Amino acid sequence: GSFALTGVPLLCGFISKWMLATAAAETGSLWAFAGICALMASAVLTAGYTLTIVLRAYFPGSGFDWSAVREYEDPGAYMKVPLLILCCFMLLFGVFSAPLTNALYAVATGLI
Repeated sequence: GSFALTGVPLLCGFISKWMLATAAAETGSLWAFAGICALMASAVLTAGYTLTIVLRAYFPGSGFDWSAVREYEDPGAYMKVPLLILCCFMLLFGVFSAPLTNALYAVATGLI
């Protein structure tokens, strides 16, 4: 999820950032290029705050008290299956985004 929010290629977050940047670049306006810079800065800031959480969760550090979390178990299928489905959709919409973006483009231009 953190990688998709950041805009890593082949995930759905990349497609949305790419479409915004492409539309802004097509206008050729100075404000559009400032928007592209803001989009890139937001991707860097998003990586900073989301990946920090992931890194602290998987690499807690040397002073971490493992005895405080021994009573917790790995989540069961009720949590793992929806997360797996969500991850599959993020990858699916990232790799095969053309049908969805074409349908949304048709809606936006009034063709449907």
